Amino acid sequence: IQHKTRYIPRSLRRGLPMTIAIGFRCKDGVLLCADTQMTVPATLKYLDNKIARIVGTPSLHFIAYSGREDFAKMCIQRLGKRIYDTEKAGKDLVQAVTIECTAIHSEYYRAYDDLDNKLQLTLLLATNIEGKMKLFGIRGPIVWPIRYFECIGCGTYFAHAIASDLYRPEMTLLEARVM
Repeated sequence: IQHKTRYIPRSLRRGLPMTIAIGFRCKDGVLLCADTQMTVPATLKYLDNKIARIVGTPSLHFIAYSGREDFAKMCIQRLGKRIYDTEKAGKDLVQAVTIECTAIHSEYYRAYDDLDNKLQLTLLLATNIEGKMKLFGIRGPIVWPIRYFECIGCGTYFAHAIASDLYRPEMTLLEARVM
């Protein structure tokens, strides 16, 4: 069998930066995945991790992000502090994260008039609540539980099309990693 690949002109191959981060709920946990290419528009590209672990907390918490790296990392620091304080006080984690996301959105979303430069929080949060890993989506001030999987970033439609064909709710973490 001969496989033919369609020729794509070099000018089209470079394309725009495309972040893809995906969170999967599996029967034995939660899997976060993200590409590793960072792009500073018209300047440079480099490799870095788009998944952060909130350290210093008794439970496991991971956040995948898309969008502006500097803004996302600042938001992750703020959420990490809020998560730490909330766990220490024994309060409702989802409510605390929602309050912090609302505060961040109120502070930064209106900072730019141009829609292309709006600073909007776009994250996936994998967190341990009462001994079980849960998955949440965060877009601006909205925090919602994810039942199966969610994709974020410029490549959302591409990733969703592939994941929706391959994902099964009963899959294990290992099966999801292979996917």
